[in-house]
Amino acid sequence: MPDCIILNPKMHPNPEYQEICGAGITFVLLRKLAQHFTVPQETWSDILALVGMATICDVVPLNGVNHKLANMGVKALLKSHRPVLRRLREACALEDGLDEKDVGFRIGPRINAVGRLSHAKEVIAAFINDDPEPLVQFMGTCNEERKLIQTRIVSEALMMAQRYPEDLLLFLGKEGWHP
Repeated sequence: MPDCIILNPKMHPNPEYQEICGAGITFVLLRKLAQHFTVPQETWSDILALVGMATICDVVPLNGVNHKLANMGVKALLKSHRPVLRRLREACALEDGLDEKDVGFRIGPRINAVGRLSHAKEVIAAFINDDPEPLVQFMGTCNEERKLIQTRIVSEALMMAQRYPEDLLLFLGKEGWHP
């Protein structure tokens, strides 16, 4: 194997780090690199907000490390002055407070809907632009469309399931059900 850095949490000696999400892996790497560079506290806070959101939305086991990242990330998200994070909180009516449930069921779905119905580059643009307003609105539009699609899919699945009243377990699928 070539001389390189391997970022595989399953190889970590501490089992709590073995279930960390991709953003958490990046955070751990950045913390190690920061031992050699100065990073402003506000930058760490924004990174922690993103790591907390990813930890919650990736639905990784909330063991000690992941629970701490999620909890600290929610606190950082609430305090963040980054335009896109502030606007997402406002769009979800979460200016005064939020918790892990709000991240997982209100903020996260808006972000994820864009990747499902459009392209993730739209989300990246929102996070690096100073004026995220059009993209935050686009996230809301995509999320509403995703909800409509989900409602249609559930309705179609229920209708299909009625054809098999005696079966205890069904695997249903149909073209176009992905989003």
